[in-house]
Amino acid sequence: GGKHNVRTVDEALIGAVVALGHPVPSIRKFFPSVGEESALLEEAGFDVRSMWWFPRPTPLRPGQTPADWTKVFRSDVWREVPIEQHAELARSIDEACAGLRSADGWNIDYWRLRWVCRAT
Repeated sequence: GGKHNVRTVDEALIGAVVALGHPVPSIRKFFPSVGEESALLEEAGFDVRSMWWFPRPTPLRPGQTPADWTKVFRSDVWREVPIEQHAELARSIDEACAGLRSADGWNIDYWRLRWVCRAT
């Protein structure tokens, strides 16, 4: 993923956890900008010919919500919240992600980097 990948969902999760009285969770991720990724590729010996950064909204399966996505991809954060608070956590995440919902269902705000490089 590229810069801002799943930002809405991660911010919703962090905000919901904090609102429940818990410390700010650590979310391990690396979503570089075009400049950061280009520098890494060049340091590794590649000549970057072109690079694109673009949104790629990705639909969730019917019946799935952003909270469900976080249960899979941010399960470590969910484990830190008492089970008695899980329903409230899920509701808060989904409310904060309302902008990711369309008539067709929920989408996750993926951002992608695509590049063309040549080994030097």
